[in-house]
Amino acid sequence: MEGSIILVKHAMPELDGDVPSKDWKLGERGLKQAQKFANFVRDNLDVDPIIYSSDESKAVETAKIIAKTLSLTHKVNPALAEFDRPALSIVSEEDHFDRNEPLFTNPDEPYLGVESANAALERFESAIKEVVKDPLEDERIIVTHGTVMSLFLNKYNEELDGFDVWKKLGCPSYAVVSLPDFKVLELNGQPLKG
Repeated sequence: MEGSIILVKHAMPELDGDVPSKDWKLGERGLKQAQKFANFVRDNLDVDPIIYSSDESKAVETAKIIAKTLSLTHKVNPALAEFDRPALSIVSEEDHFDRNEPLFTNPDEPYLGVESANAALERFESAIKEVVKDPLEDERIIVTHGTVMSLFLNKYNEELDGFDVWKKLGCPSYAVVSLPDFKVLELNGQPLKG
């Protein structure tokens, strides 16, 4: 298993504090972002004929747009989902950062949900390893979510601060990660500085 994978954080969903975030869908802005990102992938990256995503609507919609643009096969893996949490009120960006920081500072606690950050990371890591066990022709795209992506990148790249990475991930964002060691080669088009 050599090569690399591209971890993609989904495009921007429509935020609704009365609905769990796992049920959020892309709005007009998110659909445009996903198409723009799909065009970027088509024009700049060599990708495998299969794209994977979590089963959350915002990730599935992002992946389907990329798959259609690049004529890829799309497969869903529910274990690539974000950590499990209930519906939460929409807050300011600063409050959102404060609310999510404990996921990174106390990853064993099931904060904001039924699943701890470490449990989500373990589930997500198993899914990544399952997705990449088949031989890759080129870079394989995996559309997922910001928290589990940041936790995963931090686990294999100790020079990264997971919470800092999470705060910087926009919608969409991506990281190119080497196999089999899961080292970050680039984050949003920029090489990781060592």
